[in-house]
Amino acid sequence: KRRGEWTYWGYRPEPRTPNPTTWDRTEAIATALDKALSDAPNRLAILRRMQREKLPIELNTLRNWLSVDHDSERVAAILVSLGSREASEIRDTLRGVIIDAKYAVQDRQSALQMLVDGLDAASESALLKIASQVEDGEIASRLIEQLGKRPKLASEPVLLAYLSSSNASVRSAAVSAMLGLGQNKSLRGHLSQLLNDPAAIVRRAAATAAGKFGAGDVVPALRKLTGDDDATVRRESLNSLRLLKDSTVVTAAVSALESEVTQIVAMRYLHEFGGPEQLESISQVLRTNRSSEAIVVLIETLAAWSEQDKGSRETGAQRELLAAIAKVQGESGWLLHWTLSDQPSEKTVLRS
Repeated sequence: KRRGEWTYWGYRPEPRTPNPTTWDRTEAIATALDKALSDAPNRLAILRRMQREKLPIELNTLRNWLSVDHDSERVAAILVSLGSREASEIRDTLRGVIIDAKYAVQDRQSALQMLVDGLDAASESALLKIASQVEDGEIASRLIEQLGKRPKLASEPVLLAYLSSSNASVRSAAVSAMLGLGQNKSLRGHLSQLLNDPAAIVRRAAATAAGKFGAGDVVPALRKLTGDDDATVRRESLNSLRLLKDSTVVTAAVSALESEVTQIVAMRYLHEFGGPEQLESISQVLRTNRSSEAIVVLIETLAAWSEQDKGSRETGAQRELLAAIAKVQGESGWLLHWTLSDQPSEKTVLRS
């Protein structure tokens, strides 16, 4: 026999696991360490060791430390310790971190997530109180997202106020939240203004909302946005016009086939309002976009066109469309469309 394959065993042993058994001095040591957290220069190291050893830490000690220390590393460690407490015990403490701009954004986001995770139907109204205290910015946007997930909260006045925020991300988040909550009537009155917002993310959110709740009165504004400088705005505007059954922007849809961002939506629009005259343009999509979604939508569109005004005999346009489908399926390897016939003609067999 010969020696087996060598396996790296590691030159450094794993850290020792915490001692599982208490003894007569455990409580005294924990009290002394807890006191050291108040003023010791190395209290972050002490806190982490206490966390590792699973020693109890007084809640007031953590609260007092958190109220005077805004260092991101230390605050993050304190939040870890607070996470082991009951949600009702730390709710006010977390709210203090969320609304105080002196704390780092990532720490405020962590505090908000901890607060949200501990909410129930009886306590979720705390979000409305925080909304009235937090400044416009990234935290407000995250807070608005949470409001948008809670239909039982009376959040409509708060969200309406956020539509006038000086921060574009906040305005965009408010539009999305109101749309998700079905607050269409209130949002509709601001839609025209939002579609002309200087920020692309707001125009995009407003364009999405217009199509979702059928705001036909803003169709002219949506038509204009199909020529917007931002591709995502063009995409959402074109999609909303499709949902609103507006067939006047076929030319814009053809132009949208040139951008990968707007290609899928453009093909879906042309599926409904285009025809064989756009065959050459739509066939170029796979040169830049070989995704499965693009292949499926392209074949669906070509197949739908081939069925338009289909009589007892194939027309030249239908033959071109079927040939285009065959070419796409042959190049991609995706068989998604076929024709069944009891008695195929010789020409059909040869073409197949």
